[in-house]
Amino acid sequence: MSDDNSVQRLTAPALAPHVIHRPPVVDAITVLKIAAVATMVIDHSAIAFFGDSMWMRQIGRFAMPLFAGLVGYNLGRTRSVDRYALRLLLLGLVSQPLYVAAFGGAWHELNVGFTLFVGVCAAAMLHNWRVWPLGLALVLVPFIDYGVPGVLYIVAVSFVARYGWPAFVIAVIASIGFNGPAYVAATVCASVLVIATLRFSSSRRWPTRIERIAFYTFYPTHLAGIAVLAFIL
Repeated sequence: MSDDNSVQRLTAPALAPHVIHRPPVVDAITVLKIAAVATMVIDHSAIAFFGDSMWMRQIGRFAMPLFAGLVGYNLGRTRSVDRYALRLLLLGLVSQPLYVAAFGGAWHELNVGFTLFVGVCAAAMLHNWRVWPLGLALVLVPFIDYGVPGVLYIVAVSFVARYGWPAFVIAVIASIGFNGPAYVAATVCASVLVIATLRFSSSRRWPTRIERIAFYTFYPTHLAGIAVLAFIL
């Protein structure tokens, strides 16, 4: 009888169900993505409908440091830098007609998707990762939104994990360069927020397929919405 009890005591823990710790549905990275999208919409609405409202533009200036910071961070997590660069290039190509329709710019004034693409290629080169569209990226540099400072910001963020504060300082300086002196406070706040969050976040959650599709398609979709509203109004 005592033998049976001892067997039960030994085997019972093995039969207990394992506790599975699932990552949170919304983590710090997801919050940054939502903030980037929201501030971008505010910024573009200010340009299209509110006469470049200064307070809206101040909020909107958070968008580029957030988006570009996420791209620099994702370089260290993506399974294929080539495919990541290609997705950003396709985003730029699909969005360009809508970008021109929404804001009335010239066709050679490229949208931010191309800036993110060039930044990824430049960072990949400096990390000694081979990336096929590097030559195309160099050709696009004179035409991209946010220019060389925008590319430098992405490159610097991609090196923060390795070099810490020096890369962080370069990223902040670059962000001031692409947003201009009128938006220094907003730019520095956004840069510190995104880089500190990405540097110290312990999140290892991967976005779902639906989340990735939604994030990539929101940019051209919201440009289409602005173009239609601008036409109606």
